[in-house]
Amino acid sequence: MVHLSAWKSAAFLAALSALTLLVYSVFRNKTYYDFLTWNLFLAWVPFVFSFIAYETGRRVQSGMRAAIIVVLGGGWLLFYPNAPYIVTDLVHLTAMKGLYASAQGTFAFRYWYDLLVLVLFAWNGLLLCVYSLYQVHSLIRLAAGSLLAWGFVAATALLGGYGVLLGRVHRLNSWDVLTDVSLIKQIAMESLHAPAMLFSLLFGLMIGIVYVSFYFVVHQAGRAAARA
Repeated sequence: MVHLSAWKSAAFLAALSALTLLVYSVFRNKTYYDFLTWNLFLAWVPFVFSFIAYETGRRVQSGMRAAIIVVLGGGWLLFYPNAPYIVTDLVHLTAMKGLYASAQGTFAFRYWYDLLVLVLFAWNGLLLCVYSLYQVHSLIRLAAGSLLAWGFVAATALLGGYGVLLGRVHRLNSWDVLTDVSLIKQIAMESLHAPAMLFSLLFGLMIGIVYVSFYFVVHQAGRAAARA
């Protein structure tokens, strides 16, 4: 896999998030969208886990690398759905349609401002999602080989889709796994029906497609740089 500097990646993502927050401060809808900053913070949590694991795991022997993946990977996987979750915040544009639409069916400029701000936040979340997964993918490939690493990517995408379902539809938080296990079990059983599973599958497919696209672009760029 092409090595991506964790520090440069973190700096780029931090600059992008800062720019997004700046745009948000200018076009901020003071009555409704303040939750976006909190959701962006949560999207950064899995990247922090993967950043630490990536920076330490690449420098140690295979046995220690496996231990790092297990210890930090648990926290990473628990918070991972928070990164792609921001995409679902676009639903608020529909929920608040009455604030934007006129009786004639036209939309106020406020709608387009809020749409573009939400897309910026969603783009931040997706980039944190794929960068973070790329780092963990790299570590598992070093520890267990390419086939198992890609199997892990597929499983993570599907679990990420299910995690988004639990967060968006059932309003669970990542830390509820540690603080309210009985609630998790109850909702997990309630979520085992066809529409919920289809939602999880489709969202997991989206995560997978976005990640494979990112992987392809990174590796094509890496090969082009190697030939130059």
